[in-house]
Amino acid sequence: MNMLRSALSSRTRAFAIGLALAWFSPLLLSAQNGLRTPTAEERQIINHYRDVLYALLNAMENDDWQDSSVSRFDIDDGVLIGHNPTVPLDIDESIAREYRIRPGSPLFQQQIAPFLAQVQAAGQDAQKLSDLAGKLKPSHVHINVHFNVPNVTIEPPPSQNSDLKLKGVAMSYETQAEPAKEKAVTLLFGDWKSTDWNSEHRWFHFHFQHPGSYPAIENIVIELQGSPARIDELLRSTDWQQVNGALALQNH
Repeated sequence: MNMLRSALSSRTRAFAIGLALAWFSPLLLSAQNGLRTPTAEERQIINHYRDVLYALLNAMENDDWQDSSVSRFDIDDGVLIGHNPTVPLDIDESIAREYRIRPGSPLFQQQIAPFLAQVQAAGQDAQKLSDLAGKLKPSHVHINVHFNVPNVTIEPPPSQNSDLKLKGVAMSYETQAEPAKEKAVTLLFGDWKSTDWNSEHRWFHFHFQHPGSYPAIENIVIELQGSPARIDELLRSTDWQQVNGALALQNH
């Protein structure tokens, strides 16, 4: 009986230790990486930012374009705060979306269905298949969103690249895309007009008013790449002014 009690006691202790490790290991790892949970004020700022951007991005779906969950990244409830002394609020996550032409949609029937028929007709002819692939128009749009970005590269540089002058956007530039048949655009929100252009690094350097884990979102950067036609449509039809509502410029 004593041996049984000893065995049960050992198992209980092992279970308790395992449970403690499972519970505390992520917290210890986060602490080692300089990450911490957000304060109530930081959580409120992050949630508002998330709500504004989600509303903007969700509206980009329509009868022809759908959100692809495969390439989707969201800010979850377990987001952690980093300590970067050069920027204000700094989190370990970002927002990303990929939109693809909706199967069976009018645009699919116009752009994708004829291509698929041509591929089927080409059979195993490698040269024909290669030629067809080169002619296929981009059928996706990738969008990445970040905040409190210290440096943004613009290529070609502003001296050779005119601001698109979109309503509600501080500065906006078309940038080099790879592959070349795609289009890439960078949209800058916040006080980017007072930034410095660094010709050596070929980037804009943002001047933060409150660096060092301050509860503020001073800039937002949105990058789009993919279908030129769809991106042009989004630039024209999207109310970009609403993004400025996600900025949090506290003065404590």
